[in-house]
Amino acid sequence: FTINTWYIYTTVYIMDSLVNAVLIACFLVLHGTLSIATVNCTNGDIRLYNGTTPNEGNVQICNNDNEWSGVCDYSWDCDDATVACRQLGYSDATALVYNGSYFGEWSKVEFGAYSCSGTETNLIDCSYNIYYVTHSYYCNSQKLAGVRCQLYTKECNNEEIRLVDGESSDEGRLEICDNDIWTPVCVTNFHDEEAAIACKQLGYTQYSWGSIFTAGNTPLVKQYATYYCSSDFSESKLTECDVNIATGCTKYCDSVRLKCFNPPQCEEGSSRLVNGTIEQEGRLEVCVNGVWGTVCSSGWDTIDAYVACKQLGKGNSNRGPLVWYNSNQFSDGYYPIVVSNAGCNGWERAITDCTHNSYGEYYCARTQVIGIQCYDDCEDGDIRLTGSDREHEGTVEICVDSLWGMIADSGWGQVDANVVCSQLGYDTRGIRAFNNSFYGKPKRPININNVKCTGSEERLLDCTYYEFPDNDKKYLQKMVDVAGVQCGEGTSPTISESGSSSSTCTPNYFAITGGVYLILFVVIIMSIIFIIMGYAIYKKLSHKYNKNLSAVKNTSVDTSTKPSRNSIISEVKNKSYASTKP
Repeated sequence: FTINTWYIYTTVYIMDSLVNAVLIACFLVLHGTLSIATVNCTNGDIRLYNGTTPNEGNVQICNNDNEWSGVCDYSWDCDDATVACRQLGYSDATALVYNGSYFGEWSKVEFGAYSCSGTETNLIDCSYNIYYVTHSYYCNSQKLAGVRCQLYTKECNNEEIRLVDGESSDEGRLEICDNDIWTPVCVTNFHDEEAAIACKQLGYTQYSWGSIFTAGNTPLVKQYATYYCSSDFSESKLTECDVNIATGCTKYCDSVRLKCFNPPQCEEGSSRLVNGTIEQEGRLEVCVNGVWGTVCSSGWDTIDAYVACKQLGKGNSNRGPLVWYNSNQFSDGYYPIVVSNAGCNGWERAITDCTHNSYGEYYCARTQVIGIQCYDDCEDGDIRLTGSDREHEGTVEICVDSLWGMIADSGWGQVDANVVCSQLGYDTRGIRAFNNSFYGKPKRPININNVKCTGSEERLLDCTYYEFPDNDKKYLQKMVDVAGVQCGEGTSPTISESGSSSSTCTPNYFAITGGVYLILFVVIIMSIIFIIMGYAIYKKLSHKYNKNLSAVKNTSVDTSTKPSRNSIISEVKNKSYASTKP
């Protein structure tokens, strides 16, 4: 390691540090957190910063230190913007107002709260209120004033409308062509009638009912028109409706975001619950004219909710549903509000069978749509198995507080499973307990936990257990695993009801035939074993026999010493025998 090497490393390190410092400074300048003085900036000059074109951007003013500073958007309106455009040389331009740091942020904010009349030559000629500029609540880097000095270019044909900045082609901020430029439509007095005509003008003729939302603060020269369309939706475009032209200047306009629909999306008259934590609750939606719609809370009561729950198959005549009269619980959704002032008697099969007002016959804010929680038609202690094609196995569900729910699998074991199967009337042989949501976990509450049975209980609720608080039952659904069982197949399945019993004994057909089949199976297996053993012995003896036979055939006999026939006869004749009788 020589001095020359040290010199080279030191030089490279210093150069690298300088490059990094320059890059950081450039980054801060680009993001508005570091201001740089320039000789071209004199006190009172203005410029537009960070726009996509030279005629738009955040308004900045040169201060006494020859540094660019942002302008606060407090009270910033079209008169102020008009003066800014005039000072920039766009005397014939139309000034579009932007606020909320639309074109990006800037760290230094020293000007703002202007009150221009619109005739001034420079912004600093306008009066202002220093109080708001010095308080960060009103003026900060996220509340900068902006402007677009709109030069005349023909952007569209007057009376045309369009939807922009939406997630799909059927939704977005509603804009209308006014004086050959696209201008947002204010949400003020824009109701169902106007939404229906706008959707019809956009080509949605099969189903013109639209959903109205507030798109937020958007630039506007003036609140130029308010539309009043007829309740029978007879107009074909917005400009055929009654129009009230407004004069003056406004800071901003909460513009309309509109969504239109194409049917069919659902079965006419059907209903559903949406966005609930469990399947028994949610925002109520009904299908009208082939499109889902929400229900207004105006005139809604528990009888209406009961009919809705009954239609959903969750009607409990002994316990009334819960009702939420605003969208805070389940949000407002994005479908039109199609039912209001429902007047059910209780016998109706569906909400649409009840008397009610339809779309366009009322005004209802999107924050006032109905949410309900239904109760199941079950009694506390009832149990059932779900989640399997076979009826004798599945996730264990138990009715608690008239809600079907599940059992957390903490501590779940064989004895607990035995009690479940016994309560359901199944054969208690071959029972298996399952954990970890083996059969799945439906969207229902977690009712109880830490079940501990001794095995002598007739019902699961006779065992010791811990019941969760009502809110926890819902929100634990996504976080804990649930218990399941596999029972014997000895009896036909039923949902066990608390307190029910029977003294009738029926023959266990499946158990009897199962025993016969077992014996027959054993006999067949033994027969196969004997056949295999007999064949093996046969093969062994056959092999030995063939081996001996081969040995006999191959044995040589010496015929040279064989006696002659005459010698044998002579020997027999001369032989003497004893006379003793045998």
